[in-house]
Amino acid sequence: MAAGTVQTVVICAPSAFSQAPCPSGQAISTMQAFVLDPAYQASFNALTEPFDYAVAGQFFMFGFTTVMSFWLLGIAVGAIVNRVKRA
Repeated sequence: MAAGTVQTVVICAPSAFSQAPCPSGQAISTMQAFVLDPAYQASFNALTEPFDYAVAGQFFMFGFTTVMSFWLLGIAVGAIVNRVKRA
């Protein structure tokens, strides 16, 4: 499914003379543009949001805590297995 289509759009471009709907110094012009499908608006808006360092820090701390917990659990299990093996 395509995220949009190529269409001809009307724009106000810089010009030596002015036309009614455009501000002074600009005239109506046409050009080809990729027009996004409105259904994809939320996806593209999410990509343009600024990077949130607080959320990234929370994800990092969650991952770091999980890895450290499993590492310490592995050390504890290893110590128990060694004690059982030597007993």
